[in-house]
Amino acid sequence: MKHIRSFLLTAVFLLAPTVVSLAGPASPPDVLVQKVVITSNKLGQACATITLTNPSPTRVMITLHSVDYKVSGRWITNQSVPGVVTADLAAPAVDVMAPAQTLVCPPVRFPTNATWRLRFRFWEQRQGFKGAVEKAQSKVEGIVAGRAPSDSWSGRTYTVETPELAP
Repeated sequence: MKHIRSFLLTAVFLLAPTVVSLAGPASPPDVLVQKVVITSNKLGQACATITLTNPSPTRVMITLHSVDYKVSGRWITNQSVPGVVTADLAAPAVDVMAPAQTLVCPPVRFPTNATWRLRFRFWEQRQGFKGAVEKAQSKVEGIVAGRAPSDSWSGRTYTVETPELAP
């Protein structure tokens, strides 16, 4: 009986249909929040230093998207970013990360005495043939308009949030 069961399991395994993915190549990995360090600034105010890493093979544009607050155990998401945070992150309001680049954001003061987290938005440059066409169009449009060509960021877009931060 054991031999028959082993034979049947082996036959099922060998004859099982192979799954073929029609979804195309996998998306590149998202930018990672590598590290968050809680510290304080010269005035003794609580701050968070956030380190982001781009493991993707593509360049990404980054901007601060929103802040989320935890109230009574529930997250209130996508709230406008308070002035205290934008003042701290004014320099890299929009930044570009190269493949494999690590970006250390300036220390961000805590905007509240409640639990919070930051949400960043990323845009990728389109890759492949369509990406090459978009880059060429951007260069031509810049030359025609008499300005420097700009980068096109019409690839995948996504958000990434920091872990929750509490004072």
